Amino acid sequence: MIKFSLKFTGNTKKLLQVREVINDEFLVAMTSAQMLLETDVAANTPTGVGGTLKLGIHGKVIDAFHGIVGVEGAGAKYGDIVEMGRRAKPISKEGVESLRLWVIRKLQPEALAMSIKTHKVNKKISEKGKRGGNPRERAIDSVTYLVARKIRKKGFKGKFMFRNAERKLKNTVIRMFEDAKNRVERLLSD
Repeated sequence: MIKFSLKFTGNTKKLLQVREVINDEFLVAMTSAQMLLETDVAANTPTGVGGTLKLGIHGKVIDAFHGIVGVEGAGAKYGDIVEMGRRAKPISKEGVESLRLWVIRKLQPEALAMSIKTHKVNKKISEKGKRGGNPRERAIDSVTYLVARKIRKKGFKGKFMFRNAERKLKNTVIRMFEDAKNRVERLLSD
């Protein structure tokens, strides 16, 4: 968090003008900082299957003195897990369902053979099994179980895209606000 303290020692009639100048200058600084952080966070966010987490990252300037860069939209459910990682522990039913969708989209467990050069599926598991049931669904369930078991036993490390962006760009953002503060002082000085 960046905090500034400005002391006004002028005529109270100019107080509205002072607030307007401060709002304008800090709004410019906040918008620039938000765009810089948003770009860096999105660039370091894993794409996953559909890219919803990366597309869901956008900053929002609330007012000239407060701002937030956060995850909104479809990726908000798992954005904090991708950021911080997950320790080894049992997975909820909803988590297993999410993993199942990820397995279907990312790993294509129904594929029996893939081309090494093009990574396209050459042969898929049929929808009808010789012994009844659906072999494709069994393959998906099997791979989902294996992925869930590994996460349950070992967890996984976070990507820390927000933390790393903050650490990397902290001095640049502080400089932006220092420049805004200096512009305010210059514009309001007698």
